[in-house]
Amino acid sequence: YTGNTTLIQIMPFFAPMQFNTALCFIASGFALCMLCQGHKPLSRFFGFIAALIAVLTLIEYVFNLNLEIDQIFMDAYVNTKTSHLGRMAPNTALGFLLAGSFFMLDTRRKLFSAGLAASVLALSVLALIGYLSFAEGLYGWGQVTRMALHTALGFFVLGLGMLASLKNADGLEKADLWQLTPFSVSVVVVVLTCFAWYSVKETTNAHNQQYFVKLTGEIENALINRYNQYEQSLHGGLGLFYGSDSVTRHEWRAYVNALDIEKNLPGINGVGFIDYVRNEDIPEYLAMVRQDEKPDFKNYPETAFSDKFVIRYIEPEYKNKEAIGLDIGFESNRRIAAERARDLGAPALTRKIELVQDAQKQAGFLLLLPLYKYRQLPSSVQERRSQFEGWVYAPFMARNFFNGLSDIRDSQIKFKVYDGPIANEEHLIYNSDPDKESYIEKYKSYSQIDVAGSIWTVEWKNDTAFDPPVDDNKPFSILIAGLFFSGLLYYVLTHLILSKEAIAMEVDKRTLELAKSQKELKESLDFQDLVMSRIPDLVFVKDSDLRIVQANDAFLKLYPKHKRHSVIGTTTFEEYDEAEMEAFTTEDRRALKEGFSETEETIKFPDGRVRTLMTRKVSFDNDHGERFVLGISRDITEKKKADEAILRSNSELERYAYIASHDLQEPLRMISNFNLLLKSEYGEDMDETANKYMDFSVDATKRMQALVSDLLEYSRLEVEDAIIEDVDCEKQLKVALSDLEQIITESNAKIEHDKLPHVKGNPMQVSRLFQNLINNALKYKHPDRAANIYIGFENRHDKYVFSVKDNGIGIKEDYLEQIFVLFKRLHAKEEYGGTGIGLAICKKIVHSMGGEIWAESVYDKGTTFYFSVPKS
Repeated sequence: YTGNTTLIQIMPFFAPMQFNTALCFIASGFALCMLCQGHKPLSRFFGFIAALIAVLTLIEYVFNLNLEIDQIFMDAYVNTKTSHLGRMAPNTALGFLLAGSFFMLDTRRKLFSAGLAASVLALSVLALIGYLSFAEGLYGWGQVTRMALHTALGFFVLGLGMLASLKNADGLEKADLWQLTPFSVSVVVVVLTCFAWYSVKETTNAHNQQYFVKLTGEIENALINRYNQYEQSLHGGLGLFYGSDSVTRHEWRAYVNALDIEKNLPGINGVGFIDYVRNEDIPEYLAMVRQDEKPDFKNYPETAFSDKFVIRYIEPEYKNKEAIGLDIGFESNRRIAAERARDLGAPALTRKIELVQDAQKQAGFLLLLPLYKYRQLPSSVQERRSQFEGWVYAPFMARNFFNGLSDIRDSQIKFKVYDGPIANEEHLIYNSDPDKESYIEKYKSYSQIDVAGSIWTVEWKNDTAFDPPVDDNKPFSILIAGLFFSGLLYYVLTHLILSKEAIAMEVDKRTLELAKSQKELKESLDFQDLVMSRIPDLVFVKDSDLRIVQANDAFLKLYPKHKRHSVIGTTTFEEYDEAEMEAFTTEDRRALKEGFSETEETIKFPDGRVRTLMTRKVSFDNDHGERFVLGISRDITEKKKADEAILRSNSELERYAYIASHDLQEPLRMISNFNLLLKSEYGEDMDETANKYMDFSVDATKRMQALVSDLLEYSRLEVEDAIIEDVDCEKQLKVALSDLEQIITESNAKIEHDKLPHVKGNPMQVSRLFQNLINNALKYKHPDRAANIYIGFENRHDKYVFSVKDNGIGIKEDYLEQIFVLFKRLHAKEEYGGTGIGLAICKKIVHSMGGEIWAESVYDKGTTFYFSVPKS
């Protein structure tokens, strides 16, 4: 933690060792040293420190707390595969808890201590296997922090040290270490149970959180739809004014009655109209309004402003009579919203206010829509002010507006609405649960809604009726069941260990009886085997069902070593083709029937060699009247032996090429890695020329690795040729295109193909054939045009002919035969990369399938590769 990230996480994509982990290793190391030196109090002290940090970390994970211990000593700055900055992984904490318990334990409980040490070792081995097999679930639990690689190695060393410290402990040498099995297995089950519990808990929370978000989204949409409905009703009022020269009180009342707001707009107190009046026009304005069925109309309150925003109409009037004549400009929230609507030409909502017509003084709002002289919205603020006439508006109380929204999904969600971007109780508009019932709120979120220029902050929580799709008790049930099973397993294994001595005695008895029987059988067969082993010819005996019941070494050597033990008792017909099997059967049954048979036969034996044998067979009966056939075969194929020697030599050459290519990979990898490490560590100390030479070395090593890899693939083809089956070319082409997906996307290439048939061959080789040819077309694409590649197919009378056509740079005719030669390149490596083996591999694959491959090209126009495959 001095800034050296290599020491912290080994590799950039590995989990880091947290600072607390390093501290616990120091404490555990001191505890182990003190224990070995006989200073048990100090050992317990350091063990207690490691166990305390581990317990606090586990509490943080289990109860989702932050105890402020993760970065108490050092700020964490590496967060790869880390859920909480600075916090050690839960399996790491468990390891230190076990280790700390080991050091604090009474030294007389040696077997239990050995179990704790074995459990620490098991945790480390499990994590190391996870890193070696790329199984992240073995060194990481759920979505939380993973155990670092060097943490796992540290636990491995620590576990070995703990076990070593017990080696000379009193009573341990005489103890039966099998007694550790119940405890160790139970600890493993408990660890797996905790892992399963945490994984299911995280999955359950994720599903239920998603459901919670869905419900809040539905209520939020309903809220927005309700507001939009209210706004639309006010647009109708604007239309009424724009559609006539003037609107009387009677006409306004008729319009509002038609809206039937108590039924259709239950949250609104009424719909009204506000006049914009200059102070000097007030006398004339009051006279005009009083003539319209309102002789007692008056304006209030008195204000110091030069203009007034007077409510002329508000219906239903009986619910809003206190508002008639009110100058809403007397209060800043109302005036600000009204002026915003006027200047922007858009709906505006006031901040939280108290309506004059509301005796209970609850939170309320005014929604205002501006009315201009003409329907067309003026283009500038100055024009809007000069043509402005008033507002169509609606007062509503928050309780009425939000009432019923939580019932949309059976009251599963409760919510609070705050006026403004901050959830502050001073700005509380509405609370769907004012009684504040006491229950666990597991899910909570916030959202902000822009309503006519005002921001509402909504706090969402689950209510008592919240019914998540996944039972929250499921993880706890898994934990209880796992712990119960662990206890039961401990009980069963303990009783099995107690009965081990009785089982051991029975095993010893059976072993002695078996040894005696085997000795007698061996003595009986030794002489017979001695005679049979001295006969160079192939000798075998078959029963009446043609099963081999006896054979000498020369006969058994016809079969591979791993099959020789299974020859006796079988017919071995499955090792031969149908024609050979029929020949064997005919001669065997002739010998059983006529008593004698003699034939010369050429056979391909299971060891792969073809031999010509002179075989004589005679039948005989044993004492029980069972009939058998005795066969003796003599090898007469000296010439074929020489041919087989040549075949073995060729096979060895192929194997040598494979091994040589394979074994070259490791030193090349070492050279490349050390060059990169050298440049990384000392690149700043070297001059430009040295860095350039280092780049040349790294580049040459990479090219050599690519060459060796292609050689390895080329030599491996001989082995894969033996795997012949029905191949779906359409499927294998898709595999090849999938492997090339990235380069196809980067090249912006267009690839089309015919419907391809099934052929006989090796599926991997067919996929590799398509991949190499398509990759070749992508590599040599023309720089001035996008790559177009077409994979065609033609069905001829005895074979299939495939083609891969491109519009690339093409090949000169003189070089069309040379391109399939191993290591042959037509371009410098600086122009086009590669090893010169790809097309040679294609040629070898096609020849192994009994076909031919060739190319046709027009230079600078494109190339078409053809290959044929026999139909059978």
